Amino acid sequence: MLFRSPQYTIGSCVQVIRPDDLNGLEKWLSRFCDGVGENIAKAIIKELGKSAHVALSNPEVLKGLNCLNDKLAEEIAKTWNADKNKNELYAYLIKFRNAETGRSIFNKRQIQNMIETYGLSIKEVIKQNPWSLIKMVSNLGFQTADAIARASGADMNSPDRLNAAIAFSMKKIEKDKGHCYAKIDDLVFAVNKHT
Repeated sequence: MLFRSPQYTIGSCVQVIRPDDLNGLEKWLSRFCDGVGENIAKAIIKELGKSAHVALSNPEVLKGLNCLNDKLAEEIAKTWNADKNKNELYAYLIKFRNAETGRSIFNKRQIQNMIETYGLSIKEVIKQNPWSLIKMVSNLGFQTADAIARASGADMNSPDRLNAAIAFSMKKIEKDKGHCYAKIDDLVFAVNKHT
């Protein structure tokens, strides 16, 4: 890469664990269904297994689970069916996690913002240019976007990555030093620091 310097390469302090569908569904259940905590969400996913995506929309299937009462089963199905596509996107986005903390990279507000902005195409945005998220997701920096890119299999030699590093570095220089410009050496140094 044009601005790579081993001296300023980012370590592995921020990583994203490649998500799997069942993990995302478990997180969705525990965060967006009233009355379902982490333990019940784990039990639901354990009982449903790979059929979870289909089963969540069917209250009769959910009522047959040992870990749920009928009222909670109906509530989960109602919540899932209210906006199935949106809920699938929540489940997809919430499963990107920080490797050190195990917490989701995105909070509920950030996920809502991404879905409102990109709709069903958010998966394609993450696949094609995850660095574009830096502009629209509050408190999402270059390192996190880079980790999401790695986890989603994006091209790490993409010109989009370099453009995002330059834009991010300029914003950082502007914020830290109050400048609206940067000398080329300062900019190269800042980009190397982030890439």
